[in-house]
Amino acid sequence: MAPFGVIQVVIAFYAWGAARAGMFKRLTTALPAGLLLGLLAGGTAAPISYFLFGGATSGGVTALTTLLRFFGFPLQVAVFISSMGTDLLDKTIAFGLVAVILRTLPDHLAARFPALAR
Repeated sequence: MAPFGVIQVVIAFYAWGAARAGMFKRLTTALPAGLLLGLLAGGTAAPISYFLFGGATSGGVTALTTLLRFFGFPLQVAVFISSMGTDLLDKTIAFGLVAVILRTLPDHLAARFPALAR
């Protein structure tokens, strides 16, 4: 799965930039930021999955790809839909959870996250 390491680097830099830009201060900014990250990650993962692994990776993405193939979608389309769909949902939920967790931290812990600046 080493080729997917590139995506992890993209995610790390994007999350760092989102935190520095204050995207986790509110749910109204965290959710769209997570959605954009989902687009970036899914758009990067789909070609890697399709061209290097024939659409088979691991876990839920492959299960969704298999289901879409069962319903007659071409492999390339099934891989794209499953990669994009799972990454959009996953990253949006993750960014939303981070925003909620940061907002509910006690003040003495929140002080460790200056980008939060309540």
